[in-house]
This record gives sequence, structure tokens and C-alpha cells, in this order.
Amino acid sequence: MDFIRSDKDTQFRDALPQYASEYEEISISGDALGRVDSFIRTIRILSIQNLAWTVVFYSRARTYEADYDLDTSIEFHNFLASDGIATATSYLYAVSGLQIPYRDEDHVGTLHIGLHNRSATSKNAGDTGMIQMTFGLT
Repeated sequence: MDFIRSDKDTQFRDALPQYASEYEEISISGDALGRVDSFIRTIRILSIQNLAWTVVFYSRARTYEADYDLDTSIEFHNFLASDGIATATSYLYAVSGLQIPYRDEDHVGTLHIGLHNRSATSKNAGDTGMIQMTFGLT
């Protein structure tokens, strides 16, 4: 299994009010880079705030198309705020045993990810709203 990690210093840095989303392109490196077809097996979120999250996977860079035929979402996973395990400085959310088929149809070597805040509390911007995500791919 290869682990693909977001960068806490440059990705998922926006403030997100309830139901707002942020989209990122996370580089795939190592052995996973050459794969045409992969499976997402694990999702791990490390978050400063204890919020309810939805992680959405897209096959292409996210665009805001009004035409539903152009939607590129593949699958999603929900985390409740109660799924977060408190650590000394943050909250840990994790799920394994997934089998989400993934293909980067842009052929640029990235995971196309949307992070959605489902909590009534807003996600903070910058360091006070830090998020780091790790995905296990096979």
C-alpha cells in the first residue's frame, strides 16, 4: 500500500462555514504514480478542530458545472464529529477497509479531493483550522 499525504502548510487552509467545501489536488508519488487504476483503501484526517467532515473523490479537477452529466465525483466518505479521537493537540479520524476505485482522468498524477464541512461550527482558516489527510492506495 502506498500512502499519499496532503501538505498541512499549503492545502485545506481555507475557512469553511457549514456546508462549504475546499478542493485540492494532492500529488501521487512513488509506486502509486504509474497506476492507471487504483483503489483507495484508507482515509486518515488529522484536524485541529473536532468537526463533521465529508471527503469526496473526483476523477478530474473539480469544476462547477451546472450540467450533472459533467459531474466527476466518484465516491465519498462521511466522518461524524464523534468519530474524532482527541489527541494532545488535535483530533484523529480514520477509516480502513475501503475499496473505492480511483482513476485520475486528467492524467496529471493527483488525487482530486473535496473536503466538506458538515458542522454548524465553521472550520477556521490557516493554522487554527489545520487539516492533514493521508490516503492509502493499492
